[in-house]
Amino acid sequence: YVNLVTWITELYPQQRWNGLFGRWEFARVGILIVVPSLAAFLKYFGKHLSDYGLSNIPEVLFYGFIFVFGISLQVLSLIPLLKYPATVYIPFSDEARNLHYQPSSYQSMISLLADRSICCMILSSWWLAFFQGLTQSVFFTHASQSLGITLEMYIILNSTLYACQTVLCFPSILLMNHFEARKVYFVSLILVSFSLICWFCSTKSTWWLLIIAYILWGFFAPVNISGSTLICKLSRENNQALAFALFRSVAGFFAGLSGIYGGYLLETALKTRTLFGCDLAELAVSGISPFQIIVLISFLGRITAPVWLLWVKEPVVIPHSASSIYISKESPA
Repeated sequence: YVNLVTWITELYPQQRWNGLFGRWEFARVGILIVVPSLAAFLKYFGKHLSDYGLSNIPEVLFYGFIFVFGISLQVLSLIPLLKYPATVYIPFSDEARNLHYQPSSYQSMISLLADRSICCMILSSWWLAFFQGLTQSVFFTHASQSLGITLEMYIILNSTLYACQTVLCFPSILLMNHFEARKVYFVSLILVSFSLICWFCSTKSTWWLLIIAYILWGFFAPVNISGSTLICKLSRENNQALAFALFRSVAGFFAGLSGIYGGYLLETALKTRTLFGCDLAELAVSGISPFQIIVLISFLGRITAPVWLLWVKEPVVIPHSASSIYISKESPA
């Protein structure tokens, strides 16, 4: 995915990256709405084959067909990429061409993190990923066991989330065209963070607060669009692939580890009635649960993640002013 993003942004004019990532997010969210719904229908159809006069077809064979069909779609998705040309790095100036060399991975990392704006963007992403991951398994446990959220309600909530993200994709592009991507990213992160207030206050009688939480999660669309655009702009003259990998992929790794840790904290707290070595008996009297403590910690971490952006300076895009360009290998140049 990192290589794909780097490849496409090399071919695309930098002034139009807002629209590129916006349409990319729109397509991604649209697929997340259609495909799971289709999968749910096929699953229902597979369990009721006898109702359609297909009782002689083994259910396992039916699911095998769906699996093979899904893999085939993934392979077919690569075909449109064959139309894109390969790229090669060509410095503009003779001085840049003479000094151009391939640095080691260590040198690339040092050079990248020496840029304050890029470093702060990456740290903001890692900070956010850790505190977001902390509640991944915690949310599921609380929703299913404490709130009694059914599978059907989960589908409705996720559909609401994806619908909100779809609606917000193109307004995000317009906002970034008139304001800095950094400002859109900053405000969107804060709005998304307030969804945890709804989770914190949710009980079996106020489960509907999760609807508001999922609507606020719809602002992940402008978060994804503006964040990807900003890190690519910042690293345009540096190692863009490495910067994007640190910003997205490594952040995902931290989120996964944090998710495991969050689940461990909740299970331990429920069994031993202690959290971080503290007795939860007094908090239980006041009605505060271990789930709410973890959510509160996650909220404080999420709401402070945008603070790193105060040290990020978004570059001004001036057409044809870059010290280097990427051109197609098929170009006569």
